[in-house]
Amino acid sequence: MNRRKFISLSILSIIGVAGASILAFYDFDTLVFKILKHDLKRLSIEEKYFRKFAEEARKTNYWNRIMFNNKKKAFVFVFFFLPKVGLPYEFKYEQLRGRIVGDFLLATDFFVNKMDETREIKYIGLYDPYLRPCQNPFSNLNYEV
Repeated sequence: MNRRKFISLSILSIIGVAGASILAFYDFDTLVFKILKHDLKRLSIEEKYFRKFAEEARKTNYWNRIMFNNKKKAFVFVFFFLPKVGLPYEFKYEQLRGRIVGDFLLATDFFVNKMDETREIKYIGLYDPYLRPCQNPFSNLNYEV
């Protein structure tokens, strides 16, 4: 084994150990909490609502119902910890991250109250048009044109 091969194997093993330790300490609920806390920090939302959303999504198997399978979860895990330097597929990560934030906002009273960023936002429950069919947060009746 030459020096170049040894160094590359050492770097790969260090990356592997770091990745395994991240996965050991973080579950997807914790990652969702961190994403929501970071992306919605300028809105007045209590942290307990972020945790409640993540827990309710896990209990009802919400992520699998919306086709957010284990590959996508692992993809979000990896890109969450990588630096944002224009890597390939970084745009896909932003789309998945936006989906998480958007689903959370649909589960609150944010859109029902005309997207008022000054008021405190409260969590209602997971948004499912089959369970809450009368609510249309994007109705033109809620917004001035």
